[in-house]
Amino acid sequence: MVKKTDGIDFDTAYKFSTETMGDFNFTYNLTWVHKFTEIPEEEGELGSLNNEQTKSKELAGQFEHPQFRWNAGMDWGIEEWQASARLNYIGEYQDDIDAGAEGTIDAMVTLDLNVTYIGFDNWTLTLGGNNVFNQDPPFSAADNTGYDKNTHSAIGAFWYTKASYRF
Repeated sequence: MVKKTDGIDFDTAYKFSTETMGDFNFTYNLTWVHKFTEIPEEEGELGSLNNEQTKSKELAGQFEHPQFRWNAGMDWGIEEWQASARLNYIGEYQDDIDAGAEGTIDAMVTLDLNVTYIGFDNWTLTLGGNNVFNQDPPFSAADNTGYDKNTHSAIGAFWYTKASYRF
């Protein structure tokens, strides 16, 4: 199969420093898929193809292919402290009609946070969490797991600590 796509990848960042509140970095990354077409190879390359195999398929907005994904982030640092926040978005898309499912798989938003202290000699201590509001993946009737495992994660809130020592 040959796959052709067109869309927009947009990345932007803005940094600034303040005298009393520290340094800030804001980021935004967007992927918008306008078209994502799957085209069968020529008949001569693969041998005989049936009628269904010779049709092009438009996948943008279909199962496992949301048209929109983005994340927005903020990093902050002042003296011995650093923190970051990331908002992650996967847009809605059609459920797998080939598997007999109907309807739309809802959009999903998760939030990741962490804070780091670098005030000890050679030590870095971090506390953080991914999907801190424990967002479940949206329901899909097409899979026995109840969600599209190739697009979403069923890992709920994941909290972590990290200690690093440099010598």
